[in-house]
Amino acid sequence: MLQRDVDHLHAWREFATSLEEEVARQKTAVEDKQAELDARPVRVVTENLDLVRVEEAVAERDRAYSSRDRAYHLMSAAVLLHQDATKGKCVCGLPLNACEVAQLLEEEGRGLRDWEKKQRERMEDGHSHWLPANHPFVIDQRGRAARSRERAG
Repeated sequence: MLQRDVDHLHAWREFATSLEEEVARQKTAVEDKQAELDARPVRVVTENLDLVRVEEAVAERDRAYSSRDRAYHLMSAAVLLHQDATKGKCVCGLPLNACEVAQLLEEEGRGLRDWEKKQRERMEDGHSHWLPANHPFVIDQRGRAARSRERAG
């Protein structure tokens, strides 16, 4: 075999080797991309599922808060109708110690007072609140607002 043929054969072998290396690199890149694609739907589904779970938990929390606020709103309205009006007499006309509604509402007094305080703070900060329209604080705030408008006008 002539040197030229040997050189030619080496050149082809080097070329073939470089092609094999390039094919191996491309194969690895394809395998990496395939692995990424295989992992992605699961990860995306997991992320979406996690997001759905978080959104459901937030919605559940909001429903619970709303239910609590509705219950306290009704209790607050009931207190206005069943409380000490004068010297042991309930607004409803019964003696205070005979008014079962007033006694029942008094049992929840601390929780209701805490809730009303939070609602007053929300109202003062200009946020929506659940206080009944005839709650003394609401009436007082409306009166203050009207007096402020009168002074300004």
